[in-house]
Amino acid sequence: MRSLSGQNNWVNTGGAQPEIDAAKLNGADIWFTEVFADRQLINDLLTMMFKSTDLQTAAGSGRTKSSNSNAIQPGTMDTSGLFWGSNDGTSGVKVFGMENWWGNLWRRTAGWIAKSGKQWVKATRGTKDGTTVADYNTDGSGYLDTGITVTSSNYISKMATKPYGRIPSEVSGSSSTYEADYAYNTSSSGPYYALCGATWDDGLDAGPFYVYLRDAPTISYSDDGAALSCKPLAA
Repeated sequence: MRSLSGQNNWVNTGGAQPEIDAAKLNGADIWFTEVFADRQLINDLLTMMFKSTDLQTAAGSGRTKSSNSNAIQPGTMDTSGLFWGSNDGTSGVKVFGMENWWGNLWRRTAGWIAKSGKQWVKATRGTKDGTTVADYNTDGSGYLDTGITVTSSNYISKMATKPYGRIPSEVSGSSSTYEADYAYNTSSSGPYYALCGATWDDGLDAGPFYVYLRDAPTISYSDDGAALSCKPLAA
């Protein structure tokens, strides 16, 4: 797994574990896929910078137009600066130098699992976050029980603020209120592995807060993928 301009998106990979294994090949214990804490940090920074939780309106819709039929390749916004957005629904969005933080492809996110409607999370490696497992996994064993159970799907209307982040806790909003993004939840057993940001044709459902908690970690489609993260080890 790499971030290379002009190459094809790496999708249909076989699910979360093959993506994690490929990311780790970039460097032992440093490289991984994006994790729950990454998304929490970036979303909080964007909310403060744009002074809004309706970030599709404030920063750009991303590639989410319902008539789109495929994803754009990496590197289409190479010359667009660290932050760039359009509301045309086709061109994508760029924040902190990262393309398509929402829209275009689902970004599979480690450390966020749903089981029987309840959300479980892990903020960091090790057990200082209160978990009982040293590393991320695909079934949520040893993760923190958020205490949040949501078994219906709709636009997010309330977020529960926890020491490790903000979790969607109610879904009765709209595309222009509150977080203005959708949350798909399930009441069945799981485990379900978080897919964030939404894909190329999700329209106003999409956005940085959008989370899909209805797919098993082994699900593999042309609109599902992952992105790299790097956490340099302390000396």
